[in-house]
Amino acid sequence: MVFTVSKIEKRIQITERHKKINYFFIEKDSEDFNKFDLLFYMKPLETIKHSELADSILENIAALVLVCDQTGAIIYCSQSILNLLQVESSEILGMGWWTLTRSDVEARNKEIDSLKKIIKGELPLDKTPYVNTIQDTTGKKYWIQWQDSFGPNKTLIGVGQNITEQHKAQQIIHEQSIQLKRLSLVAEKTNNVILILDKNGNIEWVSSSFERLNKITLAEMIASKGSNILTISGNRNIAEIFHKVINEKISCSYESKNEWVKDEIIWALSTISPVLDEKGELVNMIVIDSNITEMKKLENALENKTKDISDSINYAKRIQLAMLPDRKFLRTELSDSFILFWPKDIVSGDFYSLFQSGKKIIISAADCTGHGIPGAFMSILAGNILYQLIIENNKTNPSEILRLLNKSIYEILKQNQNGSRDGLDIALCAIDKENGMLEYSGANRPLWLIRNNELLEYSPDKNSIGGYQKDELRNYTTKKIKTKKGDSFYIFSDGYADQFGGEKGKKIMTRTFKELLLSICHKPMIEQKDELQSFFKNWAGSIEQTDDVLVVGFKI
Repeated sequence: MVFTVSKIEKRIQITERHKKINYFFIEKDSEDFNKFDLLFYMKPLETIKHSELADSILENIAALVLVCDQTGAIIYCSQSILNLLQVESSEILGMGWWTLTRSDVEARNKEIDSLKKIIKGELPLDKTPYVNTIQDTTGKKYWIQWQDSFGPNKTLIGVGQNITEQHKAQQIIHEQSIQLKRLSLVAEKTNNVILILDKNGNIEWVSSSFERLNKITLAEMIASKGSNILTISGNRNIAEIFHKVINEKISCSYESKNEWVKDEIIWALSTISPVLDEKGELVNMIVIDSNITEMKKLENALENKTKDISDSINYAKRIQLAMLPDRKFLRTELSDSFILFWPKDIVSGDFYSLFQSGKKIIISAADCTGHGIPGAFMSILAGNILYQLIIENNKTNPSEILRLLNKSIYEILKQNQNGSRDGLDIALCAIDKENGMLEYSGANRPLWLIRNNELLEYSPDKNSIGGYQKDELRNYTTKKIKTKKGDSFYIFSDGYADQFGGEKGKKIMTRTFKELLLSICHKPMIEQKDELQSFFKNWAGSIEQTDDVLVVGFKI
């Protein structure tokens, strides 16, 4: 005997072998359980009469059988349903028909409404088989084909068949059918050539586009080259590629240079893929060819053009290097000195200058807008202007030189008309060794002096040379420094500190650059250059150089 009690309408099912009785308890609102006013009435469920033989059949047949009363509550389910769903009969009996056959709330409500109308005779019973899904206790879904009919005493009988495997098979067939249609469409309509080979590489089938690509029929090719991929391919390494596909069971791509028709070369990009059976054994291979002849022509033309451009840039490099001062002159005038100069590209936007005017040595480090070819053009222009100012016009005051350099760049590039922002940042020093004096002026580039293991920074004016400016003329400041024995001076572009790298892929930064110079300042300048080079390369590692690099160091 099984008792099942719900919250509001409490139904007790008394189940025996041949009959069922329902009890309903309807509770009224009350604060005290003892004061419940219980209305007890008994309504016997309809009995399904069957013989021992019928009972045995229902309990052992594979078909799924459900019977519900006029309220839609399940009053019988076959053992086959219990086995399928892995439940006990007590978990099914009394459940709404729709709860078992519908998981979606909207579909469940629709089922409830339809079922009640059918039982009342308001809707005709559709005896057409239909498919619903049910789930077991693990969530596994089954596809069931049901067919409904009326039973005695207004009961509804559903007989179902588990068609899950058939459903899955149909899905597979449907998906394969779609794939075959797509493959057929690709094979017939695409410009790519598709070849199907046996496991030994012999051609079994080719698409109709084979002749369009190769301008030769399959029969003509076989007569000329044979029918095996090893003999017909224009790739010299096809045997190695073929055996790699077989042994590693992976796809490989390669290019082929084919000359089926005299004096006409056809380039193909091919992908060869293995086809394996259920055991993982090779049964076929598929080759897909694409015509890349035009792409190869463009590639060759681009290579030739690139070579021409590269040759021109290398020639420009020789011109740029020829315009830079001779480093022997630097070592003559400033024996303990170095220049670290690393263009990012073939030519550089950074440049250095060295002039002698009277008793003064004028040295500078400049960083022009951009790098590569644009920066190189600006560096040549600025270098020529500095030559004119210092050598031809005998200008030696750093601030005056920068003011006139800015004016010349502004006028030559017509920046008052076209809004050009091209220009440069520069640090410029005038050294008077006889009087032990150094004069400095800077446009966005500082001067560092290390004296007695202390780094002193002389800040520049915050005005670049050229570029956007409200006023046609800019003024710059000259700072005078009385030099002492052992002083180390450094002027530089921003390329060294801006290099990415290190363990976290970050910039070197100005702070690290200063610390590095302080740690090596006691060494001769040529050794300092080696230290700077070594640190930079280790920091950058495999990361590409970020910008042009220029560092000038000297002791007086």
